[in-house]
Amino acid sequence: MNALAILPTAFVRTSGQGDNIVCLHSSLGSSRQWFGLMDRLDDSYRVTATDLYGYGNSPKWHLDRAFTLDDDVDFFAPVLAAMSGPIHLVGHSYGAAVTLKAAQRYATKIASLTLYEPVVFTALFASAETQQVASEVTQFSMEIEREYRTGRFASATRKFIEYWSGPGSWDQLRPQQQTEMSDKIDTVLENFKAIFAEQNTLTSLENLHVPALCLYGEKSPRPTQVISQILSNILPDAELLQMPQMGHMGPITHRETVNDEIEAFIRGQVSTFDEHEVPFAA
Repeated sequence: MNALAILPTAFVRTSGQGDNIVCLHSSLGSSRQWFGLMDRLDDSYRVTATDLYGYGNSPKWHLDRAFTLDDDVDFFAPVLAAMSGPIHLVGHSYGAAVTLKAAQRYATKIASLTLYEPVVFTALFASAETQQVASEVTQFSMEIEREYRTGRFASATRKFIEYWSGPGSWDQLRPQQQTEMSDKIDTVLENFKAIFAEQNTLTSLENLHVPALCLYGEKSPRPTQVISQILSNILPDAELLQMPQMGHMGPITHRETVNDEIEAFIRGQVSTFDEHEVPFAA
């Protein structure tokens, strides 16, 4: 497995040779999240895992303006631009939200799309039927923001971790892990703001004719379960799959089981892409 930096921007890890797979991690995670999947697939694929802004070995957001999902797409766009042939995109949580954004921008290059509970929260505000779960997300984000603004970084991070991983999960972390995660809670809040700023989340998804696998955990928070169901109904060629006995962090807590599904889905795709007929949409 090789590690390299692409310009002074996104840090990526690559492994293997063959058709391209690009993996994006969840908030407070890094490209290391995908080591297991890389080991599985590098016999016949070139797998690239990217550190998004503020995580792993990548720098934090540095410009004096509001951060957006497009900024994270731009961050690893040179990685996509350097790839020939079709690309399989894989994302989890915040990384899945960025993945979905990238798939819309670079649709002509995408061979498949695997999404584990993308946190595209504004999809919940599109219907009166989902207002209750939308309110849950709004309240959750406001609580974290309030703790952060009063300087209680560890408390804000605890709330974030325990919402996604359940009560007591924070206390199971080593003190060093707690400190490292608390140091990144400002980046988490930037992610939240970028997600809520996406007012047209569902726009044009019905035109994204890409095989998609939408995964969600049986024990996940209700908002991300509903989002996965919404997306599977809008994407033209989507399969929805509930993952038993796991929650939002399934790609980490139940890595092998989730990777089984991702591997089977990607290996099952037969590409008809011809880069000479379909130019790269920069």
